[in-house]
Amino acid sequence: GLSAAGHLDTDIFRFFHKRGIQLLSGFGMSEATGGITMTPPSQYKDNSLGVALPGIELKLGEDGELLIRGPYVMMGYLDPPDGQPSFDEHGWLHTGDLMRMDDDGHIHIVDRKKEIYKNIKGQTIAPQRIENLFREFASVGRAFLVGEHREYNTLLIYPNPEYEELDFSSMSAEEMREHFRSLVVSVNKFVAPFERIVDFAIIDRDLDAELGELTPKGTPRRKVVVDNFADVIETLYRRAFLEVGEVNLTLPNWLFQTLGLTAQDANVEASRLAFPSIGTSLTVQRLDENRVRVGSCLYSYGGRALDLGSLLATPRLWLGNDELFAFAPLDLDDRQRPGRSAEAIAWVGRAEPFQPSAADREKLEESSRHAEWSLLDLDQAARMLISTDEASALNAVRLFERVIASGEEGPLAEPARYLLARASEVGSVEVRRRAFQVLVPVERVTRFRTTIGRFFARDPQLLDSETRAVLCERSLSESMVEAFADLAWDACTESAQDEDVEGLAATLIDFLAEYGAAHPTLFRKIRVFLVRANLFAGTRSLRARAGEARSTLRDGLFHWLGPTMMIAVDTETGQEYRWDDVIVFEEGMDEDDRRRLLSAIKNTPLLSGSIFLLYGGRVIRLTDVPPGGVWIRLMGERHSKAVYRITVQTRSQDSYELAANLNKSLSAEAVQQEIDWLILCGESGDREPVVEDFGGYVPEQDVWAEEFIPGATLDRELRRLARRADEGEQLGLLWPFLAWSAMSAFVDFWDRTGRRCEIAELSPSDIVVPTHDYHRGSRIVSLSVRCDHRGLLAMLQSFRERFVEATEGEYSDLEGLVGWDVIFSSVLEVLGENDGLAVYERALELEADAPDELRTALREYASTVSSRGFLPMRLYFAAKRYRRWELLNEGATPQARARTLGEFYDTYGLDRLARSYPEVRLRFFRETVFRDSSPELTGGLDDLIRRVRSGKMRNGELAGAVADLRGRLKVQHDDDYFLARMAFAYLQPEDTVDFVSSDLGGEYQSEIVVSLDDADGNAFRVRHALLPKEVERLHRLFLAAKLDVRFGPEHRYLVAINDREQIIGGIYYTVEEGAASAHLEKIVVAERYRGRGVADGLMRQFFNRLRAAGAQTVTTGFFRPEYFYAYGFKIERRYAGLVKELEEESAGPGAS
Repeated sequence: GLSAAGHLDTDIFRFFHKRGIQLLSGFGMSEATGGITMTPPSQYKDNSLGVALPGIELKLGEDGELLIRGPYVMMGYLDPPDGQPSFDEHGWLHTGDLMRMDDDGHIHIVDRKKEIYKNIKGQTIAPQRIENLFREFASVGRAFLVGEHREYNTLLIYPNPEYEELDFSSMSAEEMREHFRSLVVSVNKFVAPFERIVDFAIIDRDLDAELGELTPKGTPRRKVVVDNFADVIETLYRRAFLEVGEVNLTLPNWLFQTLGLTAQDANVEASRLAFPSIGTSLTVQRLDENRVRVGSCLYSYGGRALDLGSLLATPRLWLGNDELFAFAPLDLDDRQRPGRSAEAIAWVGRAEPFQPSAADREKLEESSRHAEWSLLDLDQAARMLISTDEASALNAVRLFERVIASGEEGPLAEPARYLLARASEVGSVEVRRRAFQVLVPVERVTRFRTTIGRFFARDPQLLDSETRAVLCERSLSESMVEAFADLAWDACTESAQDEDVEGLAATLIDFLAEYGAAHPTLFRKIRVFLVRANLFAGTRSLRARAGEARSTLRDGLFHWLGPTMMIAVDTETGQEYRWDDVIVFEEGMDEDDRRRLLSAIKNTPLLSGSIFLLYGGRVIRLTDVPPGGVWIRLMGERHSKAVYRITVQTRSQDSYELAANLNKSLSAEAVQQEIDWLILCGESGDREPVVEDFGGYVPEQDVWAEEFIPGATLDRELRRLARRADEGEQLGLLWPFLAWSAMSAFVDFWDRTGRRCEIAELSPSDIVVPTHDYHRGSRIVSLSVRCDHRGLLAMLQSFRERFVEATEGEYSDLEGLVGWDVIFSSVLEVLGENDGLAVYERALELEADAPDELRTALREYASTVSSRGFLPMRLYFAAKRYRRWELLNEGATPQARARTLGEFYDTYGLDRLARSYPEVRLRFFRETVFRDSSPELTGGLDDLIRRVRSGKMRNGELAGAVADLRGRLKVQHDDDYFLARMAFAYLQPEDTVDFVSSDLGGEYQSEIVVSLDDADGNAFRVRHALLPKEVERLHRLFLAAKLDVRFGPEHRYLVAINDREQIIGGIYYTVEEGAASAHLEKIVVAERYRGRGVADGLMRQFFNRLRAAGAQTVTTGFFRPEYFYAYGFKIERRYAGLVKELEEESAGPGAS
């Protein structure tokens, strides 16, 4: 049958379809004898009006208006309005309805043409489409959008008087507004930015046909409604945009509402903003391009307008601004409103120092006697900090110190840290130093480098001996010490042009040496910096200073280790024994070498210090080693030194191995240079060490200890593989990997020496390379033959001639397997794509005399990498191994292929490449399972790779982008299977996954949905909400659970949906800027579904999706802590509430 009807929700269509009833959606009008379009049976699409019916021809006009013609269309109007023709010159009837057509020819209604309007910027808005989104909310009786010729949209809401879940009559105005605010912000997430609703009003009556506000069909007459509700509407546009003192200032609605004022109450007089009705005023003045004065303080901000609301409601901005505080008499709750608009505003100073009165001093002293504080106490102290009274400023610092040190991290700790950072602007050096001493150990790591840089920019001599001593007593994290070292290195390199900078570099060098001497766990990191400064600092005096600091650092470690024990007592026999009893030398050992080694071990901390440094802080003494527990044997003599292997076996069965180098004829300068390079190149940091890690040096015996590297050198491995006939093919497969690894190590050494020195003897006998392409860690085992760097292209040419061709000449089966592309890739492997291409470009300019063959090959290689991106070694060989497996396992199931992909991805450690190559996962899938896919799909993937690679898209946006790509294409089932796993690494091969999308006004939102089973075996699906009605249903679940929730524009919603398309549970949460952390606000499950594992499935999907987006931590409030403890949440001083590290896996509480 055919029936005329109004809008039906998609859920109703789906309800009938699941029961075998093909309810169809269509569109018609009297002028077309009824029907115009209809969805074909079994081809329903959400919100579609279908395709043209037989006998109807249709198209969309340039503005989207639906045009129709055909034998079923009328001949014309009897009395056309205004004498206008019924049809245009081509016979098309203009329906007056705006539509859009999708790729399958289905039309979707946008609005009536006469109903649309333009905002003040000329952007077209279809109000009915936005109003229809509010139909999904049962508590909304009517929604009416306003915004024609205005700067933004607002909304009139009439509550549904028949809504039973809330008693509106008993709710306060604020409670009712908060309820509808959640609905408005939910809708805002599903419309374009220029369509969003900035404000709304709750009206006390519905639109009335008798007042001319509705047509006979019940459609609002927009102009009449706007006129009749003009007073209400005007209050929604009173958000004031004023120019005061050459500053564009925004005054928010909440400020007027809280103070009981209107926009008309704000007066501007030159550089002052006044509220005469309450007798307050505020200085607002632009000082220069980057700074403005607001009240007593100076600020910088991004954007065209400064939001006064953010200044008034963000403690780190208003604290200490007495004029701003007095301007708006607000409660403390109103002075700490959450929001992100304040992130672009920074406090940069005070206009004039605060002049404290005796009363001010008394207030501060009284606050200091308290055990608990409020923002008002911090405000008073903030003023005193930037005052002319040094004693009061020091008292303020002491108060901030007590606030921060008062047990658990409280809400005042963060504002206190911000206030201490302001001390960098204080005139008193004593105050600056005391604030620095307090702040440094507790400052947030994310801004630590900026904070200390600000202090040193103000006062390069800040680090006096007392401040250094105070900080040396504190425990600084490794990242904090790195920040000091980075700042010191910057000063070392800039020192040649500025005496103050040189002075700063000198004090930082002294401080780092003293700190490392007091904190042996940071010895190695600080030693690397001091060696670099000793070699490469900008002035001779700084290089000498760093050399002296190295001695301070070393002496501190030796002092901490204490004197070497000469006699121990065997706990089993009670007999005394000495080092002579412990050390066993191999027979036939050179007597002089024996004497030197024994002396070095007996009389110096060579052994204990080297084990401490090379084995993660282990400390051994003579008492820990039984008699005969140290074995020493010769490994070889080469390059003017003898190398001995020292093996230590302790009483607790721990084993340690070192390599001891005894100098035979090297000059002291050559020994020191080799040690320097060992230190610089042996420290891992962001890279793997490229040489043996350095232990310690004993100049008295001319002996130095270093890490013992197990494994055969490359020349021995090549001989071993070549000798075994059954592995001849394996040698051919491995040679590109071996060559790439070795040359990357040579490049790494050149780079770590400041690109000044390179390995001269490129011999396979001087390097250890892993013999499996999924292993890492090449090590150069001899630095004795070095030379000055002669140019990058010259170095690459020597790689080819003296390493690749020399090796392939010895093993003829390898000839031609390593070309220029592998040689060139060894540089990008170390420097990264951007830096590598840049140094290649410079080398081509500077080294014009390089062979033409090399220059031509390099240009082609650089062009390819620029367009397609660089394939790092691990990624290249992982993809290559997968393709080899796939050739041998033809017809493998998708599950088997997915499991193999996952094994290779983990085994090759591809996730560790993501920091430098964020596109690595996409590229791995592109080079394997999608290598032979359709051109449309591979082209789309290549585009995604380019966007991720260029930084235009973060990994956190990948899932939606992949879903959007899939939604635009017709893909095979296997492609669908792998697209989901490309976006979500945590998916198991057996997991059931699908893609869904929502279409709102032409804006597609796509999402990956994961199917799970509850404890009873009933299926449910987890995904993010795609429609406002889903957010509203989640909101109702929270209300039913008696949970007070307030949805905001920053929130995201993860929902669980049963097989009847009902929302049965959900989580709402926020993600911090940068996606490094998330905050779980609340979780809810419908009462009848509790205890079945739905909450557990939601939580695990929540964690997995955060991991896929790159988040590292998730926090939540201290509510039901026992429940969250089971998921790995814990209490930490740095966080409010509870926190979970997302790297951790937890079994969870099971079904819940």
